[in-house]
Amino acid sequence: MSRKEKQTFDTEKEPFPSNLRKLLEERKVSQAALAEYLGITRQAVSLYATGQSYPDIKTFNKITEFFIVSADFMLGKTKIMTTDEYVRFVSEYTGLDEDAVSFLDEINELMAENINILSILIKDLKYSSKHQAILELIAQYFNFQSDTKKYYTLDKDGVIKEYVPEIRNGIAYISPDLIVLTPEILEKAILLKIESALSELRNIYISKKNEDGSSQE
Repeated sequence: MSRKEKQTFDTEKEPFPSNLRKLLEERKVSQAALAEYLGITRQAVSLYATGQSYPDIKTFNKITEFFIVSADFMLGKTKIMTTDEYVRFVSEYTGLDEDAVSFLDEINELMAENINILSILIKDLKYSSKHQAILELIAQYFNFQSDTKKYYTLDKDGVIKEYVPEIRNGIAYISPDLIVLTPEILEKAILLKIESALSELRNIYISKKNEDGSSQE
């Protein structure tokens, strides 16, 4: 196809050239190697990568086949690369990345017990009342960044919040009515909450498992 009249710094931001460069970089494929597979010149691939030129339908399809990605991904209609329509649907519906969806599909038959436990953890997000949902706590732990200049408090529901002390005469004043945690103590507190919530949920899981076993006898 003919070259575009737009400047490179505009065209290279378009979906197709952006995704092509992404694939070349992530898969560690040179423009020369892709050009050889496509039966075109390296200069032609360079123009594709900058958006100054676009491939015809036949060459476009060969590019998707080479990288094993969907046409919709190359055109920027989805962020999901896979050509597997089932994985793509589940990924777009749940927000899980395609590798996670593929892995769940793989272990569904081999590790059914683990899938049951994962289902319980997910449902805990919806039905937890006595405690923060375990996945929320784990996310909180992963996202927590230790900063010695920050303080944190626990509210009445046990939810952790960042606390900014009042400054009086250049000195940080902390209300005696608050439970203020340093980052080091907070990290341990989150882990203890995860352990406590897991223990409680495990008891519920074991109890339900025993009930199901009794009903089948």
